[in-house]
Amino acid sequence: MVDVRYGYAIRRAELRTYPTNNFGVTDAENFVYDELIYGQCFPYCPLVVLHESLDGNWYYVFFDGFGGWVTADAVALCRSRADWLRRQEEDCFLLVTGREIRLNKDRGCEKLSNLLLPMGTVLPLVRPEDAPESIDGRYSYNSYIVKLPIRSGTGRIADRYALIPS
Repeated sequence: MVDVRYGYAIRRAELRTYPTNNFGVTDAENFVYDELIYGQCFPYCPLVVLHESLDGNWYYVFFDGFGGWVTADAVALCRSRADWLRRQEEDCFLLVTGREIRLNKDRGCEKLSNLLLPMGTVLPLVRPEDAPESIDGRYSYNSYIVKLPIRSGTGRIADRYALIPS
């Protein structure tokens, strides 16, 4: 029986063929291309977790028609499938259309400091009427406020606000 769990990537993560960080090649002359990497998932990408490695350091995930291994510390698990689905129903979002956005140093949440959000990342946008006046002592003037997932100490998903300059 498969114990299906649901979660979100909290940062850009490699999708690997096997649960290892070893460099894999079939050609001894190849020093650049790791053949065990065949994809990636973006921050806030919804994932279905189908299996966990025996050491607990890797999850076998499925998303967008792809399956593979990602490091467990790159995934925050939802409490239920209903919570996972609710998070995907956001009708107000911010889409990264430039090359990338790198968040500033965040003294309130080290997990969000310098987080790279590549082109194509979709982030839940906080509506102005629901937005706090300040986040970790910084005013939100002239910024978008997004809700980003972080991984709690138990591996569960927790939401943090972040500022994206407009």
